[in-house]
Amino acid sequence: MEVTDQVRITEKAAEAWLYAYPTWVEALESGGGASAGIVSLGRGGPGSPTEARAIGRAGLWEKVRLVELFLARLSWRELALVRFKYFRGLPAPWAAKALGVSLRTFWRVRAEILGRWVAELERAA
Repeated sequence: MEVTDQVRITEKAAEAWLYAYPTWVEALESGGGASAGIVSLGRGGPGSPTEARAIGRAGLWEKVRLVELFLARLSWRELALVRFKYFRGLPAPWAAKALGVSLRTFWRVRAEILGRWVAELERAA
């Protein structure tokens, strides 16, 4: 029997990434606009708070990029579900109504999306 070091991601953790995505994008955009992607250590040097912020920003860019690559592979209806549920925070019944689907269909499609998202995060880990 083969033992692997594969990381297990829960649906709750995967959902947390989707809920946090708009905040991450806003933080990156407000942190310097077009130049936010440029990592600079500034005057502080190694170990300084400026360096810590730069390293944190680089990690945030990686997370945002991973979410955006996943979103690009969703159908328009799946993407709309993610936007309504996770980015706008609509309750499931409202999001289902906005999508024109039953609540049962909403939860089924959401489960399919989360299953693929969990697999994507596990591959990236």
